[in-house]
Amino acid sequence: MNLFVADAATFDIEKAVGNPVLLENEMARGLRAIPLANTSYPFLTLVTDRDPDIKLYSQLRFLFRKEIRFMKIDPFAFNAILEQTWPESRGESTTTVKIEDYRAKVVRQVDSGNDDLGGDRNAAPGGSIVEMVDEMFSRAAKVEASDIHLEPTENNVKIRFRLDGALHQIMTIPKSRQNELISRLKILAHMDIAEKRRPQDGRILLESKNKDIDVRVSSMPTLNGEKIVMRLLDKSLQNLDLDALGMKGRNFELFDTAIRKPHGMVLVTGPTGSGKTTTLYAALQKIHSPEINISTVEDPIEYQVEGINQTQYSPAIDYTFAAAVKTFLRQDPDVIMIGEIRDPETAKYAIQASQTGHMVFSTLHTNDAPGAVVRLLEMGMEPFLVASTLTLVIAQRLLRTTCSACGEFRSPKERERKYLERNHVPAIEKVFAGKGCRKCLDSGYRGRIGVYEIMQVTPEVQELITVKAPTSKIRDTALEQGMGTLFHEAMNLVRGNITTIEDVEASIG
Repeated sequence: MNLFVADAATFDIEKAVGNPVLLENEMARGLRAIPLANTSYPFLTLVTDRDPDIKLYSQLRFLFRKEIRFMKIDPFAFNAILEQTWPESRGESTTTVKIEDYRAKVVRQVDSGNDDLGGDRNAAPGGSIVEMVDEMFSRAAKVEASDIHLEPTENNVKIRFRLDGALHQIMTIPKSRQNELISRLKILAHMDIAEKRRPQDGRILLESKNKDIDVRVSSMPTLNGEKIVMRLLDKSLQNLDLDALGMKGRNFELFDTAIRKPHGMVLVTGPTGSGKTTTLYAALQKIHSPEINISTVEDPIEYQVEGINQTQYSPAIDYTFAAAVKTFLRQDPDVIMIGEIRDPETAKYAIQASQTGHMVFSTLHTNDAPGAVVRLLEMGMEPFLVASTLTLVIAQRLLRTTCSACGEFRSPKERERKYLERNHVPAIEKVFAGKGCRKCLDSGYRGRIGVYEIMQVTPEVQELITVKAPTSKIRDTALEQGMGTLFHEAMNLVRGNITTIEDVEASIG
């Protein structure tokens, strides 16, 4: 197939004018192709300084939805047209594509009313690829999925939603539509559709009736094609209420008192996906006022909060968590939130900030609250500094809540009884568990709730930290002072008919 304009020699390239409406500047630079605006050809003409192949032709033809041809010119002429088409970008690199700053927009209305998926969950939506992608996003928004996985296999493409921490297969796409499906998503996320060998990242903004959803898109090459994973972040902050998150009673009082102190450090610990960042955002929402200056450094920025100075971690330009905190200290902050303490340098600046009259919020990856102390000491922090700055440590998990539509009381299963015996818990006669229905995708669970282990750094605990007491000793002292363990708090939720013994075992062990 001839991809080039047949009579290109008669075209006056000096009069060529690019069309900036049809293609973004960054994508034109990445593809080295510029659509022309002033031709009389019955097809769309693109100038390029490279030899296009059939793959690039197919991708661009899909992108523009019309027949295309190429006109090859020398690199100097190409760069001249590039600068004429986008004069404001003169001097930018022709190889760097800044996809992290891009916002593609997909506008749709998500139906209210029935909140199950409806229809055959394994059936692929019909129609065009645009309609297929719209339907996928609509279903995900309707059931409040946290992630969408597109997984190419040898024979088809599986689409799975993560709901309440577990993946559920929702639909299957024919293998013949794999390339156009992935290309559509990469175009929306402003990713390079021609690059399939390397991982890429992008973003899409979804708009619905009730909320905006920021979609973080990640692609990865696999044996059967590119796998796409999309994280859906609700920008409305509608669930960032500590009571709705499950923090009540003594735990709420301790946390509320700690976050309002003028200085100190509050740490939230737990594995990935346990809701640590959400808890910190809820704290920021609670203390936010015009009288204080709040600065955050995050990886990535998950919620955009008006009135809070948010900055994004970017190691490519050496803008690390530690570098951000150093800058914050010159910005007159009252409260600093650090997405995660990952290294000794970040820990040092976090402690320094809390010592100099600032309140610091951050996260750590430890299994329980007392373990956070040991983690900081392992990073080389001086025990007396940790003891004097650390105010409160929270360990947390997310437990699935029993579906109210299909939940019913039953006797504990044999496995559940043995689990209670191993953990020396008095027998529980009845548990409230879901049978499985359309609303919960037959899982028996719908929604999640936080369970918290909160350790207050009292004078007694401070003394133990100073002498590098073992974690077991710190834990015993915290328990004597009223700390409830994750397991203890989770069993209270079982007795309150909110979750099941089965999910406690799966989440806490």
